[in-house]
Amino acid sequence: GNSNNFTVASGTLTKTEDNPSNVFATWNPLSPNDSVTYSYGNGVVTGSNATNYSMSTVGTLGASSGKYYWEMKYSTAGNGNECVGVVNLDNYEYNQNITSGTGGYVSLRWDGERQINNVSGAYFTPPSTGAVIMCAMDMDNGKVFFGSDGSWFGSGNPITGANPTADILTSGTWSPVIRYLTSKWECNFGNGYFADNTVSSAGTNASGIGIFEYDVPTGYTALSTKGLNS
Repeated sequence: GNSNNFTVASGTLTKTEDNPSNVFATWNPLSPNDSVTYSYGNGVVTGSNATNYSMSTVGTLGASSGKYYWEMKYSTAGNGNECVGVVNLDNYEYNQNITSGTGGYVSLRWDGERQINNVSGAYFTPPSTGAVIMCAMDMDNGKVFFGSDGSWFGSGNPITGANPTADILTSGTWSPVIRYLTSKWECNFGNGYFADNTVSSAGTNASGIGIFEYDVPTGYTALSTKGLNS
């Protein structure tokens, strides 16, 4: 009534999918960790200690049922021991090493190793910086799939359930996890951005929840409050 309006004085107004009716996961700055900086609404993780192997960060949301998809851009390389994965929040502890502990985790280390509860083996060719890592977590069948830039590792197929990265997610609440060391990760849990850059060509998403770079596998949705209750 008094002509007091919100206007953009300079720069660009950025649209976000996140809103009170649907809150997307981010990395959790309240989880005990150090040698890390969070930015862009806790969607970007930047590590600063090359030997802090016991430090990792988890998502603000987890799931014990349903099927969920998210993406992580590998922006800056670390020392080759950084890794991404999923972790059982029921067993996750401060100073948990997600490549040698036994608390319930699946992780891919950037030397090509797959780690499943302290059992390791060669699994994939680590993508170079700039790659978008895909994760599909199927809590209904206890499986998780990882891939890069549109292709799933190990000929995995999240839709049919064939060739998962691991199939141990049989109980508990599981969440994304990153061991950062000195690497940097720009993550998209559905807002449609990697840091302040929009996805270059949004893939299909039948659930209608979230915007992603690549096609969301049929039957999967974003890890968000709406996605958890869909």
